[in-house]
Amino acid sequence: MFRSSKKIKKHLISFAVTIAVAGILFSTPAMVSAAVIQDMDLSSNYAKDAIAALAEQNIITGDERGHFHPHKPITRAEMITMLVNALHIDTENIPEKPTFKDVLQTHWAYPYVEAAYREGIIQGMSNGTFGKDKPCTREQMAVIFTNALGLSKQTIGSNQEFNYINQLIDKDKISSWAKNAIEFSLASGFMQGTGNQHFEPKQSAQKQQAALLTYRMLYNKEELLAFAEKKSHAVRYPDLYNALDINEPYRGEFNMNASMHVREVAAEKTTALAVYGNGAINGTDRQMKMTLSIDAPESNPSNFTFEMIQIGDKQYGKEADLGGWLEAEPEDIGDIVSFGMFPAELQKINAQFLKIYNTVPIEKIDSVEVEGALTTKYILFLNDQILKDLLPEDLQQDMDFQMLPDDIPFNFQIEFYLDEQKQIVKEVIKLNGSFEEEGKDFTLDMMIDVNFKNIGADIQITAPENVIDKIDTSQPIQQIV
Repeated sequence: MFRSSKKIKKHLISFAVTIAVAGILFSTPAMVSAAVIQDMDLSSNYAKDAIAALAEQNIITGDERGHFHPHKPITRAEMITMLVNALHIDTENIPEKPTFKDVLQTHWAYPYVEAAYREGIIQGMSNGTFGKDKPCTREQMAVIFTNALGLSKQTIGSNQEFNYINQLIDKDKISSWAKNAIEFSLASGFMQGTGNQHFEPKQSAQKQQAALLTYRMLYNKEELLAFAEKKSHAVRYPDLYNALDINEPYRGEFNMNASMHVREVAAEKTTALAVYGNGAINGTDRQMKMTLSIDAPESNPSNFTFEMIQIGDKQYGKEADLGGWLEAEPEDIGDIVSFGMFPAELQKINAQFLKIYNTVPIEKIDSVEVEGALTTKYILFLNDQILKDLLPEDLQQDMDFQMLPDDIPFNFQIEFYLDEQKQIVKEVIKLNGSFEEEGKDFTLDMMIDVNFKNIGADIQITAPENVIDKIDTSQPIQQIV
């Protein structure tokens, strides 16, 4: 019995020691982390709970004196370290060669910066640096956290009407690359402004602000992702979307102004092409009168007027030097017509935009006057690669892609004007860029402006009388093309 008592006593002592050790192992870090934050009373009320929670998890710590300095600007390196720790991102699988010139392997933030770069959370500066010691701005913080949430540019860029940004007094200070992230952050409640309808995008983010967002990211992640998913399936600006989603052939009248200027920078020489046209369309029947003028350096300005009529599959052309109407094959006058834009060609292009509708930036402007009537203006901002990937080759030809060097970094802007009936009454395509050709620098500016009238009208279009003959390709009209 005595031996049994000793045995039991020994087991009890062993069990007590185990419990004590376990208590030390599991409770000490939280107690130490919490104790490190000695200046908690300096934190703003909105951030105290978040700072305490992160400190208990050892995600944030104080300095050697246990101070967190909640109002101090947080550096980009500190921001990324906090995020990587919070998300438990692997910091072992990192490259031996530094990605950024200013974050070498010997720097304390190296594993955190490389891990965040690997996960697509951060990008560097334009000069190949990360800016480790620079304060993280509020707009940078918005982008970093949306990236950390795993939200793609397509997701947070979907259906962005910038309703929240447009209410800000300092909205024009927000960088274009940060707009989608800031709009999402404000709309979802993830971030707030600084008061008085300001966001202060260039202002340095405080350490307590970064702690609060880290806390929200950890504990509200599911709600934030659900909000993003819901927004990505909604159609923004449904009036514009429905106006583009038209399958019926255009019927009505139209007029068009188009211009293209190519300027040789050093010589200050400009070649100008201008086109004016007007006409009508009724299903497969259409008519158009077009004047083309060309003004090139060291050449006499030239211009000619051309008329065309299409009835079904028959086409007719007329130009002063031809002596009258001639029957034409589609390829005979296709090059001439491509200098402008028929509504049918525009409809084809517009239909393609629906494929990328929710991924491109769109700006809405109310109460824009067009020929005495108020319209709603929508601006789509695109680039050359989006259009080349999106549009079939025949539509690229319609938009004169084939006339231009392949390596021009285009800036595209397309404007749509909708009337009270939600119909497109005006469409403007603007293109500009710069390129090098044979060692010379050039700039390019191009615009196509099309107005639509009497939309839906049943306009009678008839074949011309006194058709002379088929077009002879040796005639002046073909020589000019």
